[in-house]
Amino acid sequence: MWHPGSTPSDRPPTPGARPPKAGVRRLAESLTSLLRAGLVGLTCAAGATALRALLDFAAPDMAPYPLIFPAVLFGTLAAGLTGGLVALVIGMAASDYLFVPPRFTFNPENLTHGLSLTVTVIALLIVLWLAAIYRTTMLLRANEREEAENHLRFLLREVDHRANNLLAVVQSIVKLTKADDGELLRRTLLGRISALGHAHQLLAASRWRGADLATLVGEELRPYALGDAGRVSIRGPSMPLSPGEAEALAMAFHELATNAAKYGAFSTPGGMVAVTWDRDDSGARHIRWQEDGGPAVVTPDRKGFGARVLEQALAAVPGGRTALVWRREGLICEFDLAPQRQKEHRAPADERKAQLDPDFRQGAGF
Repeated sequence: MWHPGSTPSDRPPTPGARPPKAGVRRLAESLTSLLRAGLVGLTCAAGATALRALLDFAAPDMAPYPLIFPAVLFGTLAAGLTGGLVALVIGMAASDYLFVPPRFTFNPENLTHGLSLTVTVIALLIVLWLAAIYRTTMLLRANEREEAENHLRFLLREVDHRANNLLAVVQSIVKLTKADDGELLRRTLLGRISALGHAHQLLAASRWRGADLATLVGEELRPYALGDAGRVSIRGPSMPLSPGEAEALAMAFHELATNAAKYGAFSTPGGMVAVTWDRDDSGARHIRWQEDGGPAVVTPDRKGFGARVLEQALAAVPGGRTALVWRREGLICEFDLAPQRQKEHRAPADERKAQLDPDFRQGAGF
């Protein structure tokens, strides 16, 4: 903490204040850019003036201003408005001084020259404006192409990375899954691999930018709500997930739903599952799975593959944490995720309901 007796260097930085060096650097960059554009415009004007002086020997009566038009055009295309304006001003001044009688003076002989000068300046400004629009359009298109190419390269790297990860996950599932008979083993493996498949479909639909939590949960719980939508309640604000978070949570929700169908809320007619999520003031995201109305829950003596998947679901996700509460009334599983780095759209003041289909709704919930 800073005290009145401390030196200025000991004072804590003001929140939101920009470092002085950054401001000086930006100012220097702006001045350098302006100087570079001015030099480009000056070069164009000098080239047009020199060429006009050479042509003056062959055609002394040639109009003084025609070569300024390409100078302004090239200056604008090469260096933007600054380059074009410098080429226009310097080129017009030099041509008027060197090639308009009486030469080497800025005093025109008659009114006709003044009108010609005005019309020429207006025409040059139109050329400058059109060239600036064209240059801006081309720069925007170039930036869009570069972004598209960068995104394509990112997708290729991501697909390769995800394919390797997916293979490792599938190998782990096959290695650790156990069952009493072959048919049960087959169904268990297919269910767990299908959960991964659903997550990958959502990621592919968003071009691997992420997946929506409401859609992810709804796809997993949809079969359990058919015929009785009141058994499932899903609510929370819009919450995009990164690819890694989506994969981890898809596996976790599959294990929770499978466990609920075998031993928990979905194994009895009156049981229900509520999935809710929200953000705290720091932006951290909290997801809660809560079962009610099922058989009495007993803490298991040993941990199977499903329990290990749940406890380690977010172990590889930065800032991720999972907590299981084996309460008697029903299992509670809580997932914590760190704040998202990218800017995202927040939900409206009233909670946005997850939308799956018209039948899958419940009163104030779905």
